[in-house]
This record gives sequence, structure tokens and C-alpha cells, in this order.
Amino acid sequence: MSDDDGSLSRRAVLAGLTSAGAVAATGAGVGTRAVFRDDERVEGSADSGVVDLRASWASGGVDASFGTVGAVGDGGSDAVALSLAPASNPAYVWVRTRCRRCSEIERKLRVALSLVADGTETRLFSGRLGDARASLGDGVRLDGSIAPGDDWRLTVEWELREPLTADAAVSIDLEFYAVQTRNVADPGTFGPGWACPAGCGDRPPGTADISWVGFCAASGERLRPADLRFAVDGSVLELTDAPAALRTVLLKYGTSLDVFERASPGRFVAGTGETYDQRGPGFPGSGRSNPTPCPGRCGLKYDVDGGEFESNGCAND
Repeated sequence: MSDDDGSLSRRAVLAGLTSAGAVAATGAGVGTRAVFRDDERVEGSADSGVVDLRASWASGGVDASFGTVGAVGDGGSDAVALSLAPASNPAYVWVRTRCRRCSEIERKLRVALSLVADGTETRLFSGRLGDARASLGDGVRLDGSIAPGDDWRLTVEWELREPLTADAAVSIDLEFYAVQTRNVADPGTFGPGWACPAGCGDRPPGTADISWVGFCAASGERLRPADLRFAVDGSVLELTDAPAALRTVLLKYGTSLDVFERASPGRFVAGTGETYDQRGPGFPGSGRSNPTPCPGRCGLKYDVDGGEFESNGCAND
């Protein structure tokens, strides 16, 4: 992938396509990184027919291992070959990713998906993995229709743009669905009906993204930014390492503040803590405010957009 604009080079596309095979995905082939389905849906007024959609990764079979990423710049590419068996009817094809989960890798991994159909390239998506899942999780129909003998390739590229708190496996997860074109005036009528839940699975509906995170030390203890390892992705804080001095975690999102007492490393989701509503700079009932998140104690406030810490009430800062 390119460094800035996310464009997919022609050379990278072709390099990923040259070894693509035509291994059939019978029924449903389920792996850790790809799911392929072949289906046929018709109403009583339409003639039935055969739709035998076949799909395989260029790297082999229906389950391609993309490995892990951990260092900035880690990445790669692969391609899925799509074809129909000779006796099949021409078909419309849908593709989807898995639903967004608001994980760290979804925010930091950049992906690009392009369809090359009989020599014509169409960009489907370029951006963060999380945004790809938000955009494609409900499924999209690929332009045109595929017929026996057509050569279709869906190319995927990925690159880690920011450091991760821990190495992560790359999981793009694609699923395909096909419907014959014969006697189908409106393909949408026969679509797969895929749908993802609003937000990020475990994210309460209507919850805003986290704007800042507070870390409050126990009475008489100190915290330093270097003591903490964490990542913020949308409405989720993943705290992977923290000292015993940590007592409270705060999540500020929208006009709400969540307080998690006796905190330790783990997963914190906005909307699931003890919630206080904002009035002016403060949060009545909590004794806390935006300027002073940890009153009477050493506290660190991390601004998510700015990526900077602010220390409050810590001696010998």
C-alpha cells in the first residue's frame, strides 16, 4: 500500500494475483480468516437453476494464514479467486467482512480491497480495518455479474501504521454469497440479509467515543505514564499493564463520565461503569471534574485525540 493516500498500486495487485487457483469451497468452508459460501435464492415465480460459486485464496485453499503484525510497516497482500462451475448460471455476488469489534488492531491496521473483474479494477475500500468492517459488515454487492469462465479476483492488502501493545494476528474474514441473475429483476430482493449490530458489539447503543481517560492512584501513591500500557479504540480501553498503585480508571465520552474503582489491567467499555452526567466542567455526585479528575490523589489524564498525558496532583512530577 502507499504511505499516505491508501492507493493500491497496479503492480501490487498483479503480484497478488498470479498464483491464484480455483479450489472449490463446497457448502461453507470456515477458517480463522475467511468464510466462503455458495447459495441460491429464488422465489416461486423464478426458474430454479444452479449457482456453484467457488473461491480460494491465492496463498492456498479456502483458509489463508496472514500471520501476525507487531512492528510498524508489517503487512502483506493476498487475493481471492472467484469463479463459477461450468454448469452454473451467471450470478450476482455479495461480499462482507466480519462485524466491527472495536479492537486495537482495527484502529491501527490499514487495509485496501479491490476487485479485478476481467481486467477492470474497482476499488472497494481503503482505510482502517475497523472502518472497513463498519462499511462492509452488512455486505455489498459487487458490480456486474459473474459467468462461467469469468476471471474475478478480490485483492486484499494490509499494513500496520501504528505500534500495537502486543502482536496481533491479521484476520480480514470475508464471506461471499451468490444469486443467479436469470429472472431476477431486482437483485436486492434476493440479497443475503446480512446485518451487524449498531456500534461495536459490546458497545451500548448511542455511546460516544472516549475523549479522555483518567488513571487515579491509590491514596499516597504515584503514577507515571511509563507505568501504563494501554490502547483506546472508539468506546473501548484495553489496559494491558498497570502498577499496583492504580486504584481508579475514568472514561470520559460525550457528556458522561464512567468510573471504575479498584481497577486492574483489563477491558473497559464506555457506558458500563458507574456513570455520571456532566454539568459545566464537573460531574455532580462523583466529586470529579474535567480539570481535576482525581481530586486529592495523583492522577494522569490522557487526551485521546492529542495523544498526550496531563499530570494532576502528583508530587515530584
